[in-house]
Amino acid sequence: MSNSYEKLILDTLISKYETSKSFIGSNQVSQRFKVRLSKLFIDYADHSKYDVFMDVNEAVDVLKRKGFVTAKFSSGKVYENIYLSLENLESIYEYLKRTPKSTVINRLQEILNNHMADNEILQKYCTEQLTRLSENKPVQYFNDNLDEFEALLYAIKELLVVESEQFIREFSIRLFKDSKTFNKLQSKIENLLYEFGDFPEKDQILASFNLVKTPTYVNYKGAARITLSGQVVNLSSLSSDIAISSAMLCDIENIEVLGNNIITIENLTSFHRFNEPDYFIIYLGGFPYVSQ
Repeated sequence: MSNSYEKLILDTLISKYETSKSFIGSNQVSQRFKVRLSKLFIDYADHSKYDVFMDVNEAVDVLKRKGFVTAKFSSGKVYENIYLSLENLESIYEYLKRTPKSTVINRLQEILNNHMADNEILQKYCTEQLTRLSENKPVQYFNDNLDEFEALLYAIKELLVVESEQFIREFSIRLFKDSKTFNKLQSKIENLLYEFGDFPEKDQILASFNLVKTPTYVNYKGAARITLSGQVVNLSSLSSDIAISSAMLCDIENIEVLGNNIITIENLTSFHRFNEPDYFIIYLGGFPYVSQ
């Protein structure tokens, strides 16, 4: 049991050190990093929990002998504050089998710099994260998994250069040789793009880059006639809109605009609400606004 106490004490102390100004060298005075045992282990101060008291004391004694901490106990052999020995950090990381934060930061900086020039969105994101690292702040969308983080930025890089409609499953296989990897990253990808890009709707971001789960549809209504594989559809005579699958767009032979205005709308709700008799109206599901 004492071994788990040792690790918890050290992990707590190391985490305090890694989130401090001393870690990045910006502190003007020397800092000491301590943990109060009675707060870390509630049962330590409970006289009825004698076994816990003895095990925690044994753990502290072991850490002291290893040179990982310094501590003094009272006449009743009660330890109050345990202090981290900064001169033995390398040995402490090895003992905990914990990767030093400095190593993680160096790798994060490398990944961010590698993707800085991929596109405008990643340039904005990477620049901001490098600043956060310099201030010892956590990197957004990084959850302590470097491989996943690198895959995240790689997926965004490749997503922004997709030229024709592609299914998510096929895209994932092409990038990662696995059909499910992209799905695991999808939420982070959409959130990152929405935060650092300029998109009206988060749930339409992937479609705006031609990445879809199933075929997409373009909705039309208003003052126009569409010739589709020899069949003429007069939109102005319909009570609502029609939707044409992206797979069938190549079957459109002609679009005759009957009104004086053409407008594309990004938001589906706005598309359904917009009803002007002199307009040919197109909903593109997240594509940029165009009018003429």
